[in-house]
Amino acid sequence: MPIHLTSRRQFIAQFGAAVALAQLETSAAEVDESLIAILNDTHIGEKHPATASIPTNLRNTVAWLLALPKRPAAVVINGDLALKDGKRGDYEHFAKLIAPLRDAGVPLHLTMGNHDERAVFYDVLKNEKPDSPAVESKHVGVVNLAGANLFLLDSLKATMVTQGLLGDAQMAWLTKLLDEHADKPALIFAHHNPRLGGDPLHFPGGLEDSETLWQMLATRKHVKAYVHGHIHHRNFFEHEGIHILNTPATSYVADKKTSTTGWTMAKLNATSGSFTTHTHLPEHEWNGTKVDLKWRSWKLSGCTSTRSDQAGLKSNGVALQTPCPDKNMIRPLERHESPPDLVQPRTRCCSGPKLQGDMLITVHRVIEITLVPHP
Repeated sequence: MPIHLTSRRQFIAQFGAAVALAQLETSAAEVDESLIAILNDTHIGEKHPATASIPTNLRNTVAWLLALPKRPAAVVINGDLALKDGKRGDYEHFAKLIAPLRDAGVPLHLTMGNHDERAVFYDVLKNEKPDSPAVESKHVGVVNLAGANLFLLDSLKATMVTQGLLGDAQMAWLTKLLDEHADKPALIFAHHNPRLGGDPLHFPGGLEDSETLWQMLATRKHVKAYVHGHIHHRNFFEHEGIHILNTPATSYVADKKTSTTGWTMAKLNATSGSFTTHTHLPEHEWNGTKVDLKWRSWKLSGCTSTRSDQAGLKSNGVALQTPCPDKNMIRPLERHESPPDLVQPRTRCCSGPKLQGDMLITVHRVIEITLVPHP
């Protein structure tokens, strides 16, 4: 799995204490921990002149991100990094264009699209290649942020094959990782659009195993959104409670009358996400448009309580429970442990089942919790 630098500890482990501490001390106050940038379909070519629109769009987007008063906690470039068929020169040009982000210490995360060539990508961007891949022949990862977990998938079936495919091994990996990271809202990133919940016109070129994927995602209520590119357009859909975001391409569009190039800035929290489109054409109607998406309700397994008032609480996805010290039982948070601005926990006793790692699997019955201010 590629290393995703999302914490001070990981940063120091990767780059060394002296460099890491200096970098973190100078940039810590400048990072918005709830903000991420989403780009896709950069399509950088080896022979693109510097003044061509495609590299210029990516260069200008990088400069815009670096000029923000508070930088994003992560930048995701969601596939089709290369122009057509993933040539070495394409990735060398791409690497130069994204270098300012890396030099500034901005966490950058890349996925594969149908115009990428994984082996060549690894040969040029050597730091992206894992020593031991989590999924054989797939470039995957998990980004742990303050308010959400981002699951980065590899939907590249084969270079220059329009359709995408996750495959059984990647699906099993994703299922396991989702169950191990159910403490925050989960956003799924893949280059290809799903063949459901969106515009049927684009289904033939989408993700072949969409139905299998959605059967798994729909039952995991902490999964809130699926983010993709591939279509070079922008729209928002929903299927079985999961938001589907088609984010604009950075490079080019098929029809300038209906679409344009740009990128997306997302603000994420426990209950919702705010997605703002920015376009390279300042006068375009999409520019600055914000879409607020409320996450689906998040029912969490909880303890059997001796208090009858426990059954009436409502849920919005915040867990007020932690594993017991032996990690085999569940206990409620003590009153002084309550997160700020959350309802005070009222569960007083608990007998529960085994935990998988630190994650709650099942309990005697389901309770629901509502966010309300402290009295």
